[in-house]
Amino acid sequence: MKELTGDTLSAYQAEDQAKRRRSSMIGCWLAMTLMPLGTALDYMVYPDLQARFLAIRLIASALVVVVYLLHKARSCQDFMPALNISWVLAINAGLCVMIGASEGAASPYYAGLNLVFLAMILLMPLTWIDALVCCGVTVLFYLVACIAHGDPLSNLGILFNNLYFLSLTALVCCIASAYLTGMRKAEFALRHELDNSNRDLASSNDKLAELVRLRAQFIANISHELRTPLTLILGPVDDLLTSGRNWDRTTAESLGLARENGLRLLKLINDLLELVRLEDGGVRLERQAMDLAPFLAALVDSVRYLADAKGVHLHTEGPDQGLVVRGDSARLEKVFLNLITNALKFTPTGGTVTVSWRHHHDSTDISVCDTGIGIPADQLPFIFERFRQVDGTTTRQFQGAGLGLALVKELVSEHEGSVHASSQLDQGSTFTVTLPRSTDAVAAATHSSHDVTGGDRSAELFGIAERRGGVALDADHDSDSNEAQGTGPRRILVVDDEPDMRRYLVAGLAETHTVFQAADGPSALESAWAHQPDLILLDLMLPGIDGLEVCTQLRASEACRHCKIILLTARGDEKAKLDALKRGADDFLTKPFSFVEVQTRIDNLLRARRLEIDLQTRATELQTALEQVQETEARLIQ
Repeated sequence: MKELTGDTLSAYQAEDQAKRRRSSMIGCWLAMTLMPLGTALDYMVYPDLQARFLAIRLIASALVVVVYLLHKARSCQDFMPALNISWVLAINAGLCVMIGASEGAASPYYAGLNLVFLAMILLMPLTWIDALVCCGVTVLFYLVACIAHGDPLSNLGILFNNLYFLSLTALVCCIASAYLTGMRKAEFALRHELDNSNRDLASSNDKLAELVRLRAQFIANISHELRTPLTLILGPVDDLLTSGRNWDRTTAESLGLARENGLRLLKLINDLLELVRLEDGGVRLERQAMDLAPFLAALVDSVRYLADAKGVHLHTEGPDQGLVVRGDSARLEKVFLNLITNALKFTPTGGTVTVSWRHHHDSTDISVCDTGIGIPADQLPFIFERFRQVDGTTTRQFQGAGLGLALVKELVSEHEGSVHASSQLDQGSTFTVTLPRSTDAVAAATHSSHDVTGGDRSAELFGIAERRGGVALDADHDSDSNEAQGTGPRRILVVDDEPDMRRYLVAGLAETHTVFQAADGPSALESAWAHQPDLILLDLMLPGIDGLEVCTQLRASEACRHCKIILLTARGDEKAKLDALKRGADDFLTKPFSFVEVQTRIDNLLRARRLEIDLQTRATELQTALEQVQETEARLIQ
């Protein structure tokens, strides 16, 4: 057991002293009650001495009463260790007086002393020193009583027997006191440690709660701050695109890229802010009776252009009306838009997305079913967790932050509903939202609720961002990776899984170079080996094979060993740069970047490439000349 020291020892002593005081007062009550009741025993054993023994019992009880009152006196608190055993000694002294007045060593009342010893050790939390003092004084009282009765040697055997058992009982009491004292100390030490741990845990919980609050406040503040400049960016871009001016192709594509990716970022910020509000309980649903049938039909129509752009069949199944629920139309719109755009995002060209609804006795089911890539069985239990993605590796095919489904679950729960998913890999997924039906007979006409902007430009942009949902509209219209763009003297391969990023880079580079493109790791290797480019712009996160492994394989091949490689990534940490350089990358470019920077780095590397080729050519020429000189010298010597 760890020794108690300092403040801990003082705390233990104070607590133990309080326990002993309470136990001693209880012992006083027992002694005051039981000692006079022993007169019944006196009547049966020593009837001639009953009156005398009753007086002795009452005197002993009176002494115990005095001890009890001293326990309650504040001035006697410093003498508490002595008071704790005083009532025991008072009782034993009374018993010893009766032993001496009766038969001395032959008196059966010596058994009372053993009984008092046992009661003392069971009731009182004494130290072994207190027990030793109390038992030693009692044995001394007994010897005096036996001597006072007469010649103790006449009953030497009985005296030895009684002293033997009294001493043995006293030894057991001292040992038990020492053991119980150790147990009390160990218990106190454990409780003290547990209390400290609980206080530390409570302090840690308070700090954690404060950190969570500050994090939520920071996310909310930064989200608000980001929405304002995004709105001011998207608004003028929209104005330029709708101004009716005949922009040249490069300018129009640049404006389109800015708008699409601004909407994507705005959608991400909106989802993040909504989650923070839900976490803080800051979302108050404006629930009203609404018919989901026309609401869902209109919602599907509002995103049908996304399905058409991807070549995905999008259709609905369900009754035209009669699905009355009580809900917040804006939040339910966010729920179903997330599910529908997710289905479109993960469904390949030629696939099907079906939005169906049906009602039961007390609930309504809305299902979004697709024929997309599916979800692995081991990932299904976790898909509604925040920031959780089915594929979180650097080789994932689809982008996202893992917020959409978490937001769906939170908003459906706020509507007292549930959402669950079922899926088979490479066959598709089905997400089903169950909402309680409303008892209202008439529902508000919400089929046009998706158009709630009311002329507010910011709200209009937010609505457009929700409907885009991160679906790449022109993903299927990219030029084939084997088709060159531009007619410049140098060949450049652009590898990025983001169609917008590829179009942005290819459009700028094709003005001065011959540009090829690839969307994933395997096609990047095939294109590099086929075209042997002078330079490769290579994204770090690629489907199939990530950029680092592509870089390693290119450096290991004879055909592309000397091509220049610029690695593109959103990671700006030192480790990422070192990993890229160790794998053979010549340069490292962190997103976001300007095209001027890209062009400058490319020009520098291509210039270095030309110098290397010139040096290699000059070295070859020098080697050839040296061989000719050596041959001529040999002929001259011959």
